Amino acid sequence: MLTWTARIAGVVLLSAVAPSMAAQEIGSSPAEPPVSIAEGQFGTAANQSIIPIQRLVGIDTNQVFVGAATGYYSATSGSDAQLWAPLEMPPGTLVQSICVEAFDIDAAEGLTVLLVGGETGSSGNLTPFSGALAGATTGVGPVPGFVSLCLAPLGVFSFPLLVRNAGNLDGVGTDTIVQYYLFVGLPATAVAAAVRVGPAVVTWTRFIAPPPAEATFLDVEPGDDYHRVIEAAAAAGIMTACDGGPNFCPQAPVTRQQLAMFLARALGLHWAN
Repeated sequence: MLTWTARIAGVVLLSAVAPSMAAQEIGSSPAEPPVSIAEGQFGTAANQSIIPIQRLVGIDTNQVFVGAATGYYSATSGSDAQLWAPLEMPPGTLVQSICVEAFDIDAAEGLTVLLVGGETGSSGNLTPFSGALAGATTGVGPVPGFVSLCLAPLGVFSFPLLVRNAGNLDGVGTDTIVQYYLFVGLPATAVAAAVRVGPAVVTWTRFIAPPPAEATFLDVEPGDDYHRVIEAAAAAGIMTACDGGPNFCPQAPVTRQQLAMFLARALGLHWAN
């Protein structure tokens, strides 16, 4: 039997933070599976993306896990498996939730899923950091069968997660490169495929960045109703000054050719090869 603490110690958590993380209880949620999957939408509405099980790879190349054709992975008899997959979201994405499809009919074993955040070392912090941010487990005892596990926050972390290329997760040193990934602990079971992991569903929204302290345009001041969105559009290179100078001209009408320019910049439109 592979306990949750044994699964993560020395694998995804530094020894310095493992005791505090191991002391946190991992929550599981009986949330219903999502009924629709929509990807690639624009705007600030909620989107959902799938992390298929084929993205999960073994941390130890000697570990064996089976069952990709069925949509689920399970550990082979007598051998626990530890898998991981990157959380690949664009910077500025707000991850609202992560739910993993699972199966468990073993009263003595349970599936464990963690969202892990890690950052590289820096001049002010010579030890790279890695810590569990959220987790879920099917647990032991009652057997849920097929279930959707929605990760619950651990420690001081809370959803939504603002994805960034650089950050400071542990508050030590300076901002460094940040990466996120899912860690899966698949236990060996007496009955084959009694505990399985399936795809993950990531629910996310796009985030409009806060405006800078100093306004970019003289005629759009901090506190104006549209200051934040105008600054965001300007910072993204979608819109520029109206007069080649310091003004935005917020009340000026927009021509069709200007609208075409805004859309092409925003959507990255281009001619096919």
